[in-house]
Amino acid sequence: FTASSSGVTQFVIKNNGQIGIGTGNPTAMLDVAGNASVSGALTFHGNSTGTIQTTDKQSLTLGGSTTGNILVNPLVQAIIKPLTDSLSGFQIQNAAGNPFFSADTTDSRIGIGTTAPGATLDVAGSSGTLAVANISGNTSFATLALNNNGAGDLFTASEAGVPVFTISK
Repeated sequence: FTASSSGVTQFVIKNNGQIGIGTGNPTAMLDVAGNASVSGALTFHGNSTGTIQTTDKQSLTLGGSTTGNILVNPLVQAIIKPLTDSLSGFQIQNAAGNPFFSADTTDSRIGIGTTAPGATLDVAGSSGTLAVANISGNTSFATLALNNNGAGDLFTASEAGVPVFTISK
């Protein structure tokens, strides 16, 4: 079955059951040549994992300028949303809406426990009873290696922004 307008195929159902919209030669059960819109849920059924992919290694964009939060369910219960409602990065929040990871793509910064990372890697904790960071390993090399090719110190420990211990070069 083929529906056409002015000799241009608009809709086709092949004998093998494949449906083409905007194409006369569908390559899948449903093949849409052009933009598509779904006003309800898009659900994947079957015994295999649902896949969303592009062809020819093209970029895949989830969301746009009018997209709200992207929810990841059911196991992770996480919300992925723009960082401060801009295109400068993103944050991941728990189900309660509390951010625990942020990536600032403008300044190339990662924040854990903060939405405004003040360094390339900024880890902030506020539990009051747990360490902010824990580094452990089973290695024949150093557990933590520090390297600074610039003019600054190797390490500074501070309290309320005031240095209390520094390892200089």
